[in-house]
Formats: sequence, C-alpha cells, structure tokens
Amino acid sequence: MQPILFKIASVSVPAHSFMLSLAFIIGALIAIGLCKKQIISINNIFVLIILIQISGILGSRLLFVINNYSQFKTVLLKVFSLSPGGFAFTGGLFLSILVAIIYIKLTKLPFWKISDCLVPSIAVGIFLTKIGCFLGGCCYGKETSSFLGVQFPADSLAAQKFGVQHLVHPTQLYEAFSGLIILAIAILYVPKHRKFEGQLFLSFMTLYLIGRTLNESFRGDAVHNYIFNLSQTQFLNIIFIFLAILVYWMKAKAVKI
Repeated sequence: MQPILFKIASVSVPAHSFMLSLAFIIGALIAIGLCKKQIISINNIFVLIILIQISGILGSRLLFVINNYSQFKTVLLKVFSLSPGGFAFTGGLFLSILVAIIYIKLTKLPFWKISDCLVPSIAVGIFLTKIGCFLGGCCYGKETSSFLGVQFPADSLAAQKFGVQHLVHPTQLYEAFSGLIILAIAILYVPKHRKFEGQLFLSFMTLYLIGRTLNESFRGDAVHNYIFNLSQTQFLNIIFIFLAILVYWMKAKAVKI
C-alpha cells in the first residue's frame, strides 16, 4: 500500500488518482489505434472515449453516494471527493454503456465493431485501476491464512477493520490480473472462432463479470445482504451476465453458429 505515489515539489500525487488517469490515457490510445485499423472516424472515437470515461466516473460515484447517502447528507460537498473507495464499478458500467449506446446511435457508428475494439482498453483500464486500488488500500479482502494474504499498514481501511496483524485477500490484485488473463483467453480464442461482430466484447464481459462476482465473495468491505445473501455488486453483475449471454445467444442464433 502506498497512497501517495510521489511528490512534485509540495504537491502530493495520490496513487489511485494517478493510476486512474494512466488507465484513461493508455486505454484511449489503444482504442484509437484499433479503431483506426477498422477505418472508423478517429474524431468520433475520441469523443466516445471521453464520454465513456466521464460517464464511468459519474456512474460509479453516483451509485456509491446512493448506497452510502448517510455519509454525505450532512456534508454534500463530499460527493465531489475522488478519494479511493468512493466508487461503485457497476454504476459506472451501466451508465457508460448507456451513454455509449446513445452516442453511437446518434452518430450511426458500428456499435458491435467498436465494442470489440474497446475490449483491450477495458481490460488494461481494469488492471491499472485495480493496481491503484491496491496502492490506495480500498476494495480490500477478507481475512485469510493463505500464502496469498497481504498485510496492510495500521492506517489502512483493512487494518482498521481486521487489525494490523491480520492478513487479507488481495482482492484488488485478483481482479487486476484476472482481467488480463480473461483478455488473453478471449483474444486467443475468439478471433479463430469469430462468427459475428461483438463476440469478443460479449465473451470478455461475460467472463470478467463472472470472475468479478466470484471475487466479490472474498471482499472484506462488501455487504452480502442486499438480496439472497449477495452483495449489490454480485446481484447487478448476475443481471449483466444474463443479459450478455442472452445477447450472445441471439446473435449466435442469427448467424447459426
């Protein structure tokens, strides 16, 4: 854990914010490069990426604030704080997809072709953002005696909950590297068996959300009583997984895989 990554003069640079910014920059460059090869308007793609990034942050923050309204009702300005641990991924996923669909429909861009192009950017973004979460100390795991366990310092959220002497699952790293592994599987398998546009995107999102749902079981900061002893993230992920599989099945049926 290293909440402050480095300092420039007297200005401290938070690790979480730095990794989030890096994820946006690298993700945008990858997406523009891949879309350019598909002869898709770079200007439109650039605008789309900005919209996805902004809506992703706003959606994640909005869902977190809704779920933790008691923390903000007395000091509303705290809503605009971008501190680690103040985001709910599922909210960002929903809003960014919604905004992307609206923008792509308005500009008449090829939705599924662009979706496939964005997969590497999404995976790299997840990896870098979750490394930022690990450095920032948020999204920590439950106690464990496993060799995979890590010990966070006394001022960390994990230590405050479980005690500084306890090891916890590095759930941030589980998710970071699972995203890259799933990306590798999708890239190696799908192109050889691709039957329709969007197959890479739907395959990656289905596998990633399944992995994220399982990883949530190891989270020490998650509340698993939203519904059916699931956390809110798990419940919403299951809905997204069902929708992704349904769309995959419908597109596959249309081309008779």
